[in-house]
Order: sequence, then C-alpha cells, then structure tokens
Amino acid sequence: MAFLALGFFSWPAAAQLVLHYTFDQTDGQTVFDSSSLGNDGAIHGATLIPEGIVGGAMRFDGVDDYIRVPRSAALEPAQLTVAVWIRVHEFPDHFALLVHKRNPSFHNNEAYDFQVWNGGGLRGVLANGVQTRLDSARPLVREQWHHVAMVFAPPELQLYVDGML
Repeated sequence: MAFLALGFFSWPAAAQLVLHYTFDQTDGQTVFDSSSLGNDGAIHGATLIPEGIVGGAMRFDGVDDYIRVPRSAALEPAQLTVAVWIRVHEFPDHFALLVHKRNPSFHNNEAYDFQVWNGGGLRGVLANGVQTRLDSARPLVREQWHHVAMVFAPPELQLYVDGML
C-alpha cells in the first residue's frame, strides 16, 4: 500500500490541523509532521517512494509496516476527520490498518481505526466502551489513487471515497 499524505483535523475549533505527513519531510527513520504541533512519527519498515500524487509517498506492506506517533492529546479529539491519499497494489487477505489510535490508559479503551478490507472496502471503527463501525459501499480500485476520509462528529460516523459519501 502507499500513502501520500495523512491529515488529522480536530473539530470544532476552526478545524485545526493536528497532524499532516507529506512524506517529503523525512530523514528515513522519522516522518516529520508539517502541522504546527510536531506529531513526528517513527517509521517502521515502510519505504519512501517518489511516485506520490505530489512529491513522495510511503509504501507499506499492509502487514507489519507502520509509523508510530507518540501520544498526544491533540490526536484524541471528541470529533475528528482522518483523510488519506492511498493507492493499493494488492488488497489484504483480511484487513490492513490505515490509521490505528488506541489509548490503553483509559478504562474503556477509547480508540479509532480506519481500515482497508479484502476486496477494497473501507471500514471506520470507533470504540468507547461500545464499538461502532461503518463499512463503505464503494470499494477502492487497485493501482489507482483514492482520497479517502473518515469523519466523526457525534453521533455520526461517515466515510468518503473520492469525495463521495
């Protein structure tokens, strides 16, 4: 899998950008956050490639490549939008995580996931004592760039593929 940019927005405070990776700002071991909050991430296994939408991208194997970001209150908003440019070369056997945020220090395991499933479907998952999930009706097309987003504004969870709800 490949990503171009990953952005998190918290709401409603003027839709502040709290994390943004362009993958043009990396030293090979760290990807640098171009928001003003410094949520830099440690790269584990993923490789930089030049074929992004604009500039570089990162290739993830969908199994054990990831970027780990230290805990930040900015990444634990009550409302959020996660947006990703993605091009999938092969769909996973089960599912692959685009974004996984879990806070094990909370009693109810507050978490959110944005996933790609076999066959190209997307799933958004929220957990706060009770798990809520939503699957996209529109699958991704292999070898094609897609802009995908998960939007949560309580009580509603929405998924977008190329701007379509």
